[in-house]
Amino acid sequence: MKIVVVGQGGREAALAHSFRSHGHSVLVTPGRAGIPGSTVVSALDLTADLFVIGPDQQVVDGLADDLRAQGKNVFAPGRQGGQLEGSKVFMKAFLKASGVPTANYVVFAQGHSERARLYLQDSAGPWVIKTDYLAAGKGVLVTHDRQEAIADATAKLKTGAIVIEDVLPGQEVSVMAITNGRQFELLPFAQDYKRVFDGDKGPNTGGMGAYAPAEGIVTPALVRPLVESILTELNHQAIDYRGAIYIGLMVDEPHIRVLEINARFGDPETQVQLPLIQNDLADVLLAAAKGLDLPPLQIAGAAITVVMASHGYPENPSSGDVITGLEQVASITDSIVHHAGTSQNASKQYTTAGGRVLNVVGLGPTIARARHTAYQAVERIHFVGQQYRSDIGLKH
Repeated sequence: MKIVVVGQGGREAALAHSFRSHGHSVLVTPGRAGIPGSTVVSALDLTADLFVIGPDQQVVDGLADDLRAQGKNVFAPGRQGGQLEGSKVFMKAFLKASGVPTANYVVFAQGHSERARLYLQDSAGPWVIKTDYLAAGKGVLVTHDRQEAIADATAKLKTGAIVIEDVLPGQEVSVMAITNGRQFELLPFAQDYKRVFDGDKGPNTGGMGAYAPAEGIVTPALVRPLVESILTELNHQAIDYRGAIYIGLMVDEPHIRVLEINARFGDPETQVQLPLIQNDLADVLLAAAKGLDLPPLQIAGAAITVVMASHGYPENPSSGDVITGLEQVASITDSIVHHAGTSQNASKQYTTAGGRVLNVVGLGPTIARARHTAYQAVERIHFVGQQYRSDIGLKH
């Protein structure tokens, strides 16, 4: 099968790796240095048996609609389904309509900073402040500090609307489902690490690592009714949704509430979920894209990924720093390195070119074994100012 993956990060590198492991021919657009098969040719100008769209922006912009208009098989929702991620206001209203439990919230329109200030002044914290619009995974502030909340809301309202919601207790788990719009298959549950420093300290990031399976937090039997309710509401609103549904859950037994819905595979969760799928992922995604019955997923093993980030990430990431040690990692069994933010200099050396530079994946029969392998690989890689968390996989 010929497959085109749209995107240029670690998630897209992981998708391409999964497809190639089953013998498929893969192009990644626009891709980047370090991702085999990268091409600058637009997906709209390529032909393939299957197109898989990775990043949120392309989903929200409706690239799937444009590709389907050309008669192509696409695994991703169109503009309508993309609203679940593109607008937190839409997503919260959608959850309310579907009857899926979520945090209580209020909405403030762009520019209404004084209304938001008065609300924060008169309400009891802590608060979660989210941009209504896409913010590269960094549009969320959780704080007990009233003045920090006011300053954050004021800044975000200059760009667009915001949602302020209650902080929910419990453990967070990432749920990913593949759907053809009628049926769905659950990927192994995962947990990601959003804050930049060990112990969940520092600012939020796009994700500093993840592990799967995240067991003992919630069962598929409890999750399935939530996904079914979401699919029912999608059909009620006549939204043709053939793609991945990412559900961020907060579990505080007996309560299960949805924090967010994203309209694509997670990053960095995809990097640890896909290696656990034993059957050919391309067959599953093609069936979903065509609206056909989904073959069941066969799951085994465990994985963790450690994100190696550049100096200054997430506020002011540096670039151009030479990366060494990648060749040494190739000799470590059950390790994979996905390029997420790299480039090449005139000497063909890999260099940093973004905040999250590399996703270092370790595989094994258990989380402990996968963790050992991942950090063994991380220790071989070096670049100036590198930063990574040392506690990925320890909170399961």
